[in-house]
Amino acid sequence: MQKSLHIQGIFSTSISKLFLEKGYELAFPSKTIAKRLNIEKTSNDWDVAIISNPIPFGLKIFGKNTSEVVKILREELDPIIIRKSKINLGLTAIGEVIEEGDKKSLVDIGVAKGYILGKFPKGSKIIVATREPAFEEDILFFHGICLAGKYATLVQNGEINMPEHMMNSKKGKTLLDLAKEILPSGWGLEFSETCINSDEKIIKEELIDLIQKGKNLLEKKPDNLAILHEGIEYYEAYLSYESKIKLDEIRNKVLPTLKGHHYLRSWGESMNPLIHFAESLLSKGIEKKYIEESLDESLFSEIFSIGKMMNIFHFKANGRLIKLSPGRIIESNEKERSITLLRKIKGMGYYDGLDAKKEAGDYAIATYKLGSMVSRTYYYRSNGELIGIYSNFSTPIEIFPNAISYVDLEVDIVRNSKGEIKIIDKAKLEDLVVKEIISEKMYWRVLELIEKEKKELSSP
Repeated sequence: MQKSLHIQGIFSTSISKLFLEKGYELAFPSKTIAKRLNIEKTSNDWDVAIISNPIPFGLKIFGKNTSEVVKILREELDPIIIRKSKINLGLTAIGEVIEEGDKKSLVDIGVAKGYILGKFPKGSKIIVATREPAFEEDILFFHGICLAGKYATLVQNGEINMPEHMMNSKKGKTLLDLAKEILPSGWGLEFSETCINSDEKIIKEELIDLIQKGKNLLEKKPDNLAILHEGIEYYEAYLSYESKIKLDEIRNKVLPTLKGHHYLRSWGESMNPLIHFAESLLSKGIEKKYIEESLDESLFSEIFSIGKMMNIFHFKANGRLIKLSPGRIIESNEKERSITLLRKIKGMGYYDGLDAKKEAGDYAIATYKLGSMVSRTYYYRSNGELIGIYSNFSTPIEIFPNAISYVDLEVDIVRNSKGEIKIIDKAKLEDLVVKEIISEKMYWRVLELIEKEKKELSSP
């Protein structure tokens, strides 16, 4: 049986092309994708879905037997951050309360442990389910039945919900009417984006099947620990700047595509007319390299002007966002595609690794280069005295109209005011490899960058 995927979102042309070349079949591609890729044979079923995800992570990957799909994405789009939920979505199980608390209780389902809100007697058996992914955080169970399918999730005592962008569409209204028609009292449905291009008959068949399973489980007596419904595997992927450039190259096999197409698409829908216009020039015989250079330079000079304030989105590999204090642009280099920011240091405490206390009036100057995996920050006292230098290693940096964005790779190099250099948190970088959040290839690349940066910081 041929492997099949459901692919949807702003990266769909390039990702569809990538997996077609790997021997996969597409399920319910849009008319645009089918025409672009000259697809004659499609599938009415799929194993894994790949859907565009809002910032920061770029893609959602879910389904069953996902390992090969994830392996291909990692190999073809590295450097890429991929994190897997430690428990399936829409999993339903009989668990035992092993720790009783006033506000939450700890439940063991055999394959995992997690918390459930509320006070439940220790030793009692209850039916629990998962509605949200869990990465680094504790698993939080839902009390009741939750059954994930390919197009919707059935939720005991839930409501009818669907993605906002589907609500006012013809398809969305049809599915809402269908849910109201077939749902028994005491059940809710959460529709997935996978419904958008899929056959309504197939969606209805799945809903009827989920409802019947739900009814059967209501009659199940919670006695022995058991998995009642396996649910679906779930991943989130962060597409780095380099990942998007690789997607540009794949898309260029299908349509004339400029380098930076997917990066600029990430700026928002307002960029679409400019991208379309720039790529239309290719068909008029204008040299691709000239268009790319002109576009880059004009965007940098127009958008990243001196004095503009920029946010700094410092994402952690677990998805947590740390918003560093914003900075004012003091230099913009369109040739290098870099900007330099002046930041006022807020708060008290100590500079990590610099053995120096924060003082009122301290400031920092940092340079961020598009696509670089290293950013260097110089910390100063109000009188201009250098406190130290901090080199951060991350996914290739992206510069958006109002923000710098990257995923921190945990390891840093610091040089204090005495000129002493040390590497900090290298073990945390290694942990990212062990957890398969980053590839070994990416790990070794970062180690090479660390050695290079260390030599540069050692220079007088």
